[in-house]
Order: sequence, then structure tokens, then C-alpha cells
Amino acid sequence: MAPVHNPLLLALFIIAAMVYFTGLGWLLVGIPSHGSLIRKKADVSIIQEFAVTILVGMILNYGLVVVIQNLTTSLSVGICLGIIGLVSYIVYLSKQIPKQKLSDQKVTFLLLTFTLLVVLLGPIIVEPLRDWDARSIWFLHAKMIYSAGTIGFPAGWTETAITWSHPDYPKFIPALAAQIAFIFGFWNEYLPKLSLFLTLVPGFIFIINTLKRQVSDVLLFLMVPFSFFPYVWNGYMDGILAFYFAITLIFMIKWSKSNNPTDLFTGICSMTFLMMLKNEGILAFISIIISIILFLFFYRKKVYLKPILSKYWRYFIAICILLIPFLAWLYLKSQWGLQSDLEIGTRTSILQIISRLGDGSWKMILKAEYRHISINLLIAILAFLASLRWKIPAIKDTIPILAAAGVYFLGITFIYLLTPRDLNWHLDTSIERTMMMVNAALIYSWYEVISKIEKAQRCDEI
Repeated sequence: MAPVHNPLLLALFIIAAMVYFTGLGWLLVGIPSHGSLIRKKADVSIIQEFAVTILVGMILNYGLVVVIQNLTTSLSVGICLGIIGLVSYIVYLSKQIPKQKLSDQKVTFLLLTFTLLVVLLGPIIVEPLRDWDARSIWFLHAKMIYSAGTIGFPAGWTETAITWSHPDYPKFIPALAAQIAFIFGFWNEYLPKLSLFLTLVPGFIFIINTLKRQVSDVLLFLMVPFSFFPYVWNGYMDGILAFYFAITLIFMIKWSKSNNPTDLFTGICSMTFLMMLKNEGILAFISIIISIILFLFFYRKKVYLKPILSKYWRYFIAICILLIPFLAWLYLKSQWGLQSDLEIGTRTSILQIISRLGDGSWKMILKAEYRHISINLLIAILAFLASLRWKIPAIKDTIPILAAAGVYFLGITFIYLLTPRDLNWHLDTSIERTMMMVNAALIYSWYEVISKIEKAQRCDEI
């Protein structure tokens, strides 16, 4: 019986993977958060800390694969480091759990997370890799890494036979999928998709841990990530990218209210992770950075770097380490001459933009984009009108969210203007997916407004 059809073996593998990522991640989460791997020195939610530890562990695991390149060696090093981190994390938890009691609400949410993940596991392992991007790009790259035993040059990234599959794309999911197949010892069209499930685990914990007992929270939970189906489980990266884009915005806004460094660190970890999923993640990263700058300019006009650096210097070091996998892949693909086929910044792309602006193609682009964001845009407008009607201030927290959505929207429009491919074909095959990030931001913007209205109404009732 194949391991993917053995429920017990599958469950044991998922648990082992989570334990491995937790141990590896704690090495980089414990020190900046508490200045220690075994003692708690900051007021941090254990559940949130657990989720960010898994996410950081996944990023570090990817970093080991990219830097060391060999699957066997990178996994061996990762396991050794993971054991050290896991022992430290167990000691840390043994001192904290007796002091903290999980509320009934948190227990309910954890059970809900577990149930939803089990349900989500179904389509991930039952549906084979059959959609084009999944089969012919992301998991083709994974199979190349698995077959060669390395993410390095011998995997065949420069072979002319695979230039159509975008070998320059980020390799987070392909690397993780290749590791899974490597551990089980064979490749099929089901087992490597476990990489999608593992990637979603911290995201689900994040989103459910933020919920309270409000109708608006239920709306947020139903829309993020469920409105991104089937792209969170069919092997495309777009749904996962939109999911973590929303999570990044959630924690950035949460940090603006709480000033809790853990919220900021969580948001930045998620934001960094975006760049390792897909090239559009770089645009998402830039969009969020610009939105943060705008927020600080309008609402915190005096920002002193010296006290920030002195207070958060451990976090800055951790973030620099988290950027290594992304930078390492940039270096490798530049050494191998791997480039995007969009030809961004070339004379041809500039002429293409001028041509499409002149022939009215931009109208077709905007029309296609609007068609896919119109519902959430309308809800956001209605929510803002309602906030004006009840005189509830809702602009401050939504400006950075809408700024991120706007910058990303303009960036994607720019890509469509310069694409060397047939514009009709490019829009038809990608517009639904590229607008997911904009929809994620719009969903969170109207959630923030509705949440404020709901809280105000409850206060009035009291």
C-alpha cells in the first residue's frame, strides 16, 4: 500500500514534519522574542508564537535546501538543528503551560483549526496534479529537484527543453515537495501535494487565533482563505499567496494598534514568505512596505530609528536571516542566467507599454481587473458609507490596507501593459488569480470597517 493511502503513516509524517519545523523555527523565534530559548521574557500568545515558529521553521528549511543544495545534507543539518531547537522549545513550554490556562474559546478555535485542516487534507491528497501550472511548472520543478537530489545546477534549470516552465520562479513549494518525495522514496501525482498542506497549517492557526465572538470575524474567516478555493489546494501558488498576503496585513494592522513586537515580527515573517512563493510575492512585499511607509508618514510623523533599533535589534537580525533563502535563490539564478520572460525594464517592454496605452488596451485590462474585484470593492464602499452614517472613524486603519491593494493593483496593471504575450490570452488565463491579492486586501478592509461598526453598536446597547 502506498504511504499516501495509509492514514496512520500519513498522520505520523505530518506530525513529524510539524515537530521538525517547530524545532528549527524556535532557534530563530525564541532569541528575538525572549532573549532566551528556554525562558519566557515577553508577553506573547503561545498559539501565535507556535504558528510563527512553524512558519519560520519552513523558511529556514528552504534556506538550508537553497544554500546547501543537496537534499540529503540539507535535511541532515536541518534535523540536527531541529533537535536542538525542539529540546529548547519543550523546556520553554514546560515552564509556561502550567502558568497559562487556555480559555474555552481558544480550545474551541484550536479544535476548529484541526477539523478544517483535516477536511482540507482531503482534496489535497485525493486530487492528482492535473492543472497546468501545478503539473507543468511548480511540481515539475519539484520532480526535477527530487530526481537530481539537489536544487542546484544539476537539476537542469538551464536546459532548453524546460525554458517554457519558468525555471526562474521561486522554489519554496518545489523544494518542500521534493523533500517529501525524497523522504518517502518515490514520486507520484499525490504525495508531493502534502507540501501545500504543510504550508497552510501556520496560516490557519494565525487566522483562527485572531477570531473573536463577532459576526464580522465569522465573515473574515469565511472569506479568508475559503474565497481563494480551489487555488489553495490544487497546486497553484496564487491562493496561498493571497492567504498570506491577508495574514500579513492583519498582523501589520494589529501591530499598529498594539505596538506588540511579536505582531510586527509575525507580519514581517509572513511578508518575507510571500517572496519565496511566487514572483508576484515580490510585488506584494513592495506593496506592503509602501503602505507601512504611508502609515508611518500620516499617523506617526516622527519615527526615531535609534530607539527602534535598540529595542528590536534581535528581530532585525532574525529578519535578515529569513531573507537569506530569497537572496540565495536570486544569486543562484543570476549565476545560471535564468531570467523572467516578461523582459521587464527592456526597451521592448517600454515600447509595448507605449503601444498599449496608445491603442486603448489599457481599457481592456482595467475592465478585466474590475470584473474580478467588483464584489469586494462594492462591499468595501458600502461598509465605508455605513461608517459615515453612524459616524464611526474607520479611515485610519484601512488606509494602509487600501494602499497595499492599490500599489499591487497598479503593479499588476503595469505587468499586463508590458507582457510580450498575447494580451487576451494572458488576461484570460491569469486575471482571476492575480486579482486574488487585491481581493484579499479589500476583504480585510471591509472587515475592519464592519468590525468597528459592530463594536460601536454593542457599546451603544450597553
